[in-house]
Amino acid sequence: MGEESHAYPFGFGLMERRRRERRNQTIAPALECMTGKEFPADIRDEFLEGGAEIDLVRSGLEDVMRSTWGRIADLMEQQPELGDYRTAAYVASIRQIADAYEAIGI
Repeated sequence: MGEESHAYPFGFGLMERRRRERRNQTIAPALECMTGKEFPADIRDEFLEGGAEIDLVRSGLEDVMRSTWGRIADLMEQQPELGDYRTAAYVASIRQIADAYEAIGI
């Protein structure tokens, strides 16, 4: 789980999805040109949009939850004396706040 920055713990899921949408906007016309057929409108819309806004929100939330759980589980593995996941979550949160303050010079 160490691949994400503490200053930006949410990863780059939304940017990756936008990149995928732009790529699909290039691929769809190329496929239509190569096959001589058009995408059905409903399939084309879903392919080009890459998911509804609520899907992006849910996916982003899932990314944050997975990342957070990973940090908590890693902390429990490194410091079993914390005793429980609730305490590990508290410690991880305090550390994340401290890291953010340090990053901005407070």
